[in-house]
Amino acid sequence: MNEDTEFNVNYDNIVKEKSLLSITRMLAADMTKNPYMTIGDFFKNTSDSDIQHLIEIIDSGENHENFGDLMLISIMLAAAEGCQVSNVNDHTLQLNMFGNFVIIESLYRKGLVKIHRENMSFGEDLRDAILVEKLDENN
Repeated sequence: MNEDTEFNVNYDNIVKEKSLLSITRMLAADMTKNPYMTIGDFFKNTSDSDIQHLIEIIDSGENHENFGDLMLISIMLAAAEGCQVSNVNDHTLQLNMFGNFVIIESLYRKGLVKIHRENMSFGEDLRDAILVEKLDENN
């Protein structure tokens, strides 16, 4: 199997595809208007119910009917920050990172951690940046 694969996304087709989650379709619609977005901005504009639904998909794994949405969202967000990849291994890493971002965002919304959304990135330059911190007992 050739591990080099180009991932091209047709945002208009995603917007039209009713089987996809509304969050996936809305992100595609946003990307057609402005192809640049940070992962932190994506999460700032994501509802609690959408975060919870993404958590459910992550918990269910590849067998969930909407697992493809996770892949599409991670591909679109990577493209939005200029981190497109052309091989399956790198995309798998991005998908795993996106799952971690969703879980961290969920913990933040529950008041369990402090988050640094400005450090959410698929780029290698922020891989060692602090993304999440334990809250002080006084908070």
